[in-house]
Amino acid sequence: MSTKQIPVKVSGELYDEMMRAKREFSFLSLTDFVREAIEDKLKEMKHQTYRRELQKLRQGIQERGGLKAMGLGETKEEIIASLRRTRQQIFEEEYAHLFATIHQSERFRTVYEPVPAKLVEKYIDLGLPTKADALIGAFVEWVGAKYLVSDNRHFLQEFSTDAYEVLPPAEFLRRFEAGEL
Repeated sequence: MSTKQIPVKVSGELYDEMMRAKREFSFLSLTDFVREAIEDKLKEMKHQTYRRELQKLRQGIQERGGLKAMGLGETKEEIIASLRRTRQQIFEEEYAHLFATIHQSERFRTVYEPVPAKLVEKYIDLGLPTKADALIGAFVEWVGAKYLVSDNRHFLQEFSTDAYEVLPPAEFLRRFEAGEL
C-alpha cells in the first residue's frame, strides 16, 4: 500500500489534547494515533451515509405503497425469493456480458482441457497446501502466463516458482498502469 504524507496544522489546545490521548491509549506515535482517529471517523461517516441511504430506500418503498405493491411479495419468504430471482438475473446478464467480452478479445483464451496431473503433483510437491491451490499454480504454468494475480497468502508468502511471478492485485494494477507489464 502506498502512503502519502500531509502536513496538518492544529491549534495548540488540540495538539495538547491529541498528545494526552496518545499517551492515555498507548499509541507509539502521534502519527499512529492520528491515522487511527481518521480511519475511525471515516468508518463512522460511511456508516452514517449507509443509514441515510437506507432511510431513503425505506421512504421510497413506502411512497410506492410498500414491497407488496412493488410486486415483491407479501411474506418475508416471498420477498426474499423475489430478490434472489432479481439478483440471479442481474448476475446472469453481467456474466453473459463478461463472457462475450472475453471471447471477443484476442488477449484472452478459454482453455477447456484439463491441467496435466503431473504438473498438479509438481505444485503439491512445491508446497501448495491444497489441491485447489496446486491446480491454480499448475494451470498458470501450463498456459504460459507471466503472472498470477492473487491475494492468497499461500501464493504470496509460502511459495515461489521461476515459471511465473505472483503479484497481489494492487501491485499488478500499479505495474499495469505504469506500463511496466
